[in-house]
Amino acid sequence: MVVIGAGASFELGLPLGSNLRGQIADLVDIRYDHYNQTSGDHQLGHHLLEIAQEASQRDINYLIHKCWLMRDALPAAISIDNLIDAHRNDQDFAEIGKMAIAKAILTAERKSKLYFDPNKGQRFTLSSVDGTFLIPIFQILTENLAREDVGQIFNNISFIVFNYDRCLEIFFPNALMAYYGLDRNEADKICENATIIHPYGRVGEFGRGQSLASAGFGAERVNIRQIAGGIRTFSEGIAEGDVDIEIKSAIENADQIVFLGFAFHPMNMDILRPKGTSRITEIYGTTHGLSDAAIRSVEAGLLHALGKRAPNDLLPPPENLHSLDELNLERRTASEFLQAHFRGIAAS
Repeated sequence: MVVIGAGASFELGLPLGSNLRGQIADLVDIRYDHYNQTSGDHQLGHHLLEIAQEASQRDINYLIHKCWLMRDALPAAISIDNLIDAHRNDQDFAEIGKMAIAKAILTAERKSKLYFDPNKGQRFTLSSVDGTFLIPIFQILTENLAREDVGQIFNNISFIVFNYDRCLEIFFPNALMAYYGLDRNEADKICENATIIHPYGRVGEFGRGQSLASAGFGAERVNIRQIAGGIRTFSEGIAEGDVDIEIKSAIENADQIVFLGFAFHPMNMDILRPKGTSRITEIYGTTHGLSDAAIRSVEAGLLHALGKRAPNDLLPPPENLHSLDELNLERRTASEFLQAHFRGIAAS
């Protein structure tokens, strides 16, 4: 199982939390001059009018002031999610924040290494993502896998993505087409078998199901209010039901877990906590930018959440608490880590 956080998607051009804060501050800096919007995002401004009308308000000044509060508070926020949580009882504030998140992520997809526009004669190339974590992931999946057996590529792997972007969903079918010479229908059918779980949702659907508002990768002309309805912040938690069941099932059936660009936030670790006994024997992960003390804290948190003992732990084991064979956290980027540990991860 592979757990993907913002640090991994950053390699593709998606924003980290600090960058996202600045982008959202610009989007919500909505100002008017004689009824003409002069700054901030125009789509967001349009939806503010909708919200005011639904609330039978004659103007949107009260919503604009919420936008300005968000803009001015963001420099001091750990993340936009934390700021929304600080105003957890203000539904309008949360909706504004999630619309801004949706717009920022869609814009980032459009500027990412994965974006291409067939209408402009552009096409996907594997070289466009060379040097990112996607290439070693693909190498691990395709090693010794003949074209005739490519339908089995996702049989022994699952992905839990704590980001709102659809980088995996756009990469895999296009990579399969480029590598194996498959046509679009063949690639899409194979990718329907991929387990890609977004605990907090994603910025729209394309190609896989229709449970969310439709939005192409990096789409511009979409209803960001509808898109925002398909995402959740960490303070809202994940929706009860299928997503929670999928996550628990993936965790409980995994032998190995690899964390890439994941921040190990306690709330997110709780999401990954198995309900029953976990089969995991190996944990790999990146801790880029963390101190020694922080890494030790992460290790302890992982062992506690997954109900495991560290390798070579000589203390008598508590009942039903099994030791790991491998616990390897390193200060590397996602792509560096996978390249360094390709053989060990692939062998499992």
